[in-house]
Amino acid sequence: MRVRATPLNVPVRLDAAGIVKEASLADPAAAATTLSASGAQVVINAAVTSDCPALSTAIGRTGWKPEVFIQPSNCVDGKTLYAPAGAAADGQLVPVWLKNPASPLYANDAAVQDYLAKLKKLNNPAPTNSYTVNGWVIGDMMIDVFKKAAASSSGLSHAGILEAARVQEYQPPMFIDGIKWRMAPNAPLGILAFRTFQWNAAEQQFKPSGDVIDISGKYLTK
Repeated sequence: MRVRATPLNVPVRLDAAGIVKEASLADPAAAATTLSASGAQVVINAAVTSDCPALSTAIGRTGWKPEVFIQPSNCVDGKTLYAPAGAAADGQLVPVWLKNPASPLYANDAAVQDYLAKLKKLNNPAPTNSYTVNGWVIGDMMIDVFKKAAASSSGLSHAGILEAARVQEYQPPMFIDGIKWRMAPNAPLGILAFRTFQWNAAEQQFKPSGDVIDISGKYLTK
């Protein structure tokens, strides 16, 4: 996995961002040293989950504080991936599409309340864990595909399920409002929107940073 560092005074587009330096995360400490010496103001971490806290800690030890630090969407578990990094993770951004049932932001959200009630009945030990939420949503989307396949001319068959999945458009209740799972034969992408959240180390939680960003219009046409 790799990390990219870019200057800040450019459009926020990876194909035009003027990449200053790339570094392998095989050695997070070496990557942090390389990136801190690059003069970049923006760090984009394209990594597997386990690399998120490692890079945060490594960069923190260098004393370097990039103006913008973007972590991948899979690094959204604050308790296990951000809190251990302490102040080094403060202010980091992550693109999110799932509602966080542990966040005060969704305390009165009907979908979250329903989700928590159902998980309680199932005696789930970690209903607020982001991986639990993700697993629940995947199951929910599968059920939606099965229902649409059953209602189609192909029925609940192998072909019917494939056909329904190829064109599925669905907003799971545990998706952030305004974000849908959208598939098309020419753009089987699924997630085409997100809302940016920022980690607040002092409060030990993510806070919203801006509204939903939807790029589906670039890829999908009606």
